[in-house]
Amino acid sequence: MSNVIVQFRKRGESPTLEETRAMFDLDPDQVDPEFGVVRTDSQEGLYTILVDPTAQAQVEEKLRLTGADTDPAVGIFSNPRIEPFGPPLDAMDE
Repeated sequence: MSNVIVQFRKRGESPTLEETRAMFDLDPDQVDPEFGVVRTDSQEGLYTILVDPTAQAQVEEKLRLTGADTDPAVGIFSNPRIEPFGPPLDAMDE
């Protein structure tokens, strides 16, 4: 099962991965360190992390407790696998 996307708001400085883990009480193995914390909208203070699906309920509860779950830009989003559509480009030249 692939990781899920968590988008959240944070005003001020960009959060580190450790700060973000602390915000959601996540263990190191519940967050994808290679993905890190990605700023998705600096003006709105939106950031994204990838978390293990087993942590989804925990993150949703944290968002609910802070009232952030009412914000349509904040929450859990699917992370579908992206694959090519159609034949490879070099096969089309033949």
